[in-house]
This record gives sequence, C-alpha cells and structure tokens, in this order.
Amino acid sequence: MSFRFLAVLAVCLAPVVAAAEQDPIVGVWAGDIVQGDITFQARVVFVSPRGGVSRYPTYSCGGILSGDRKGDDYEFTETITYGGTDEKVQGCIPGSVHVSVNGDKLKFVWSGTDKGENISAEGELRRVKRRR
Repeated sequence: MSFRFLAVLAVCLAPVVAAAEQDPIVGVWAGDIVQGDITFQARVVFVSPRGGVSRYPTYSCGGILSGDRKGDDYEFTETITYGGTDEKVQGCIPGSVHVSVNGDKLKFVWSGTDKGENISAEGELRRVKRRR
C-alpha cells in the first residue's frame, strides 16, 4: 500500500469519523440501573452511534452493544462477553437496549428473557466524559 493511497483514504474517512465523534451518544456514561427492587451500577462507553461496551461492576459482567440510531433515539443488541449466566449463577443475560440522550443525561432501558421470563431494567446515566 502506498503512502499516497493511505493519505487519500485518511482524507476520505475523516468526515465519517468526525460525524461519529459529534453524535450526542458518543462518550462515557455511568449511573444506576433499577431492575425491580434491585439497583446496580452501569458504565457504558459508546464509541459511535453504532455501538460500544457495557460494564456492570455490581455483577462483574459486561458486553458489547451493537445497533444504530432509530429516529431521535438508539436501539442496541447487547451481547454479554464476560460474567454471563453461562459462567456463573448470578451472571448477566443478553438483551435489547433502548437509549435516548438529552444533553449529559442518557435514559437506558434494557429488556431480555431468562428461562422464559421477561425481564426489564432502566435508569438514567450521566455523561462522565466525551470521547475524542
């Protein structure tokens, strides 16, 4: 690959990268999620409007969020990559996440199914920092 090709590629991709960085969801978010009478911590990093990484320190689990913008909001599929129910009894389960952003607040609504039971959780996360 020549230097000239790489330079042209960088110039072509710069607007795409800049657009993703300007999306309101991009950044680090943290807060509490409530599931029934249980409250637990969540930390989410969105690297673009198409996805990011979730961590739930209370349960020592987390995963990958993949999806995209849906109108003014976002829809993601969460795949648990560590600490799932396949690894431990109190593990996390995969599900769907609906997200809406309002300034430095992010509404996080999760839903999934475990052993035939529908489960949901939601909370408000706050922006910890913007990604650069």
